[in-house]
Amino acid sequence: MVLSNPTGLQQLVVIVALTLVVRLCFVLTFDHQPVSDERAYDELALHLASTGTYAVEGKPTAYRPVGYPAFLALMYVLFGHSITAARVVQAILDTSVSLGLFFLAGRYGVRNGILAAGLWGVYVPGIIYSGLLLSETLVVSLLVWSFVLFAHPRPLTLSRGVLGGVLAGIIILIKPWTTLFYGPLFLFLSTRSSSTRPMILAMAMTFLITGAWMARNLKKLDTLAISTNAGLNLYIGNNPDATGAYHALSASRFDGSPNEAWTNTTAAIEAITYIASNPMDFAVGFFRKTAHLLRTEGELLVIAFHGSPEDRATSFLQKYSQVPLVLVVLVNLPFIVVLTVGTYSLFASSRDDLTFLIAWLVAVVFLVHGIFFGGSRFHFPLMPFLAVLSARVIPSIRKSWTELDLLRRFSFLVIIALLIGLWAYEYFLVSGL
Repeated sequence: MVLSNPTGLQQLVVIVALTLVVRLCFVLTFDHQPVSDERAYDELALHLASTGTYAVEGKPTAYRPVGYPAFLALMYVLFGHSITAARVVQAILDTSVSLGLFFLAGRYGVRNGILAAGLWGVYVPGIIYSGLLLSETLVVSLLVWSFVLFAHPRPLTLSRGVLGGVLAGIIILIKPWTTLFYGPLFLFLSTRSSSTRPMILAMAMTFLITGAWMARNLKKLDTLAISTNAGLNLYIGNNPDATGAYHALSASRFDGSPNEAWTNTTAAIEAITYIASNPMDFAVGFFRKTAHLLRTEGELLVIAFHGSPEDRATSFLQKYSQVPLVLVVLVNLPFIVVLTVGTYSLFASSRDDLTFLIAWLVAVVFLVHGIFFGGSRFHFPLMPFLAVLSARVIPSIRKSWTELDLLRRFSFLVIIALLIGLWAYEYFLVSGL
């Protein structure tokens, strides 16, 4: 592909180099102290790096999935307690996403691959996430390379199966909901392969990594789970006071809990009971949570650029309205373009295995956050893959529109109208303050 195309190779090298330079310049000049989840990850990682135990105040924990704190702990072991070093590594990881997207979109042509790499190079939310101690950059980079391995045009080999299984296991330890993606993915790929050995190895490696952590949790916390926050997260999205987005629970809500595993189970039972007793509220809440999932990048902007993101006396909307307009436009415009064009590509492009896997990932994200709760941070794992779809369709976008049948045109326009309505409503709420 690009290796036999000197011009394409030169363009790719320039794009990847510029992508890295931009991210390094940002993370090295980013004046930001960890807040909220960032601070929690930092404390967990520092404790893990210094004591070798995953614990809070000396007690074993699995409330936050171990994957990202373990990554940070590795950074601290290698470089000392240096947040800057961790950010630099994340800048490199996010740069690797551009390269991975080239390989994914490159199956449609060198031009498409270069375009996908370039789109991610200028994707401002990705640049900003690389400077935050949040799991988004790590999980997105690993997801992209997992796709490179599993969605390869050629049959799965033993080496790609092993490496892909390792990546899948790590990704699940970062974001446990991805179990819902990889389980069916392994079954799907098994039906497409002439040999089952690579897939068996992939599944074995995934189970080995996740199973080892689950065994630890069974021993330390008496629960066979990857994390102990699923029940609480379900309750946050399904209770009489639920808003569709995250909201902190009262500190006394589960007083008397003997441990976090018991709290998690109790919260899950209460949430399921609420859903069963209020099916219409749950149905309405599903769409409300989906709306929160598709919001603009307000959460990212407030965390990164508001002077006091944890100020409880100021509402989130007020904080969003106080972020400089130039930053709001600079961050949201790439998101809106990639989401819109990538969505269009799902309607306009011919179906292949890569498009199917991307569509499945989209479905899993919407299902998970429609059941639990939504938020703009949670759409970030979809964005590199929507960039691939965008790069696939942009070179022939006019022609593809003329070839769309009436039903698909109408469906796409309805979705875009709903998105515009959502963003306009969000703008009205923010600008009215």
